Amino acid sequence: MLDRIFRDTGTPRDYKPLAHVTSRAPPALLLHGADDALVGARQTRQLEAALQAAGVPVTAKVYAHRGHVDTVAALALAARYRAPVLSDVAAFLRDLSGSPGPSSAAPERTYAP
Repeated sequence: MLDRIFRDTGTPRDYKPLAHVTSRAPPALLLHGADDALVGARQTRQLEAALQAAGVPVTAKVYAHRGHVDTVAALALAARYRAPVLSDVAAFLRDLSGSPGPSSAAPERTYAP
């Protein structure tokens, strides 16, 4: 039954972000590990270029010496030392809102292993 509900009816093109770039896309933040062996950082750079060509505001960050899971893992307190993902996301959102951010916010803490 689950197979019927969650059946994949897409084509390979459906899973390629480049195929869906339009000028109506929202501003984008692209985060990628330079050492990602699953999805090459080149794909992030291609998407960045396509979004720019379409006139879409885009910010891309490629983190040196980081792999596929490091970008998401760095959001967790215990793995925050891996990459400045949280501060990059916060800066992106501040830039979008035009707000300098709350002045009473505590500085982001990073933890070394």
